[in-house]
Amino acid sequence: MFKNHLATAKRLVGEDLANRLLPKIDCCSDTEEDNEGKYHSVLLFWRSEIYSKFLHNLDNNSLNYLSEMKNKNQAKRSVEYDRSYDNVVPDYETKACESLPVNCYCSSFIQKLTWTDKLILELKPNEEKLEHLTKNLETTRWFE
Repeated sequence: MFKNHLATAKRLVGEDLANRLLPKIDCCSDTEEDNEGKYHSVLLFWRSEIYSKFLHNLDNNSLNYLSEMKNKNQAKRSVEYDRSYDNVVPDYETKACESLPVNCYCSSFIQKLTWTDKLILELKPNEEKLEHLTKNLETTRWFE
C-alpha cells in the first residue's frame, strides 16, 4: 500500500513534497493485525493530528483510485480496506519515523525529546503546506 500512497501523493502534491512527507514506509503505516487476523488502526503517539489526518485522507484517495480506476479486487485486498476504526488502539512503543517536518510530530512528543534525540530524529523545518494539503485531500479525488 505504501507504493500506492506515494504514487497518489506524488500526483496530488508533487514529487518533492510527497517525498518530504512520506520518506519511508514506517511513516504511513498505522495498521496492525490482531491475533484473529483482523486489522485495526493504531494511534501513534508521535504523530501530530494534522499529519494523521493527511495520511488518512491520502488512504481514502489511494483506495478510491484503486477501486475506481484500476481494480476493485485489488482495493478490496488492501489492508487499509479491511481496517477497523471501531477499536483504535494507542501505540506507545512504535519508533517515530525519522526525517519528517516538525509539524508532522505531536508537539508534546517533541517537547519531551532531548537535544540528542532531536538530532537522531533528523527533524526537518515545518511544512507550511501541510494543513492546506490536508484540507484539499478531503475534497480532491486522485484521478481528477
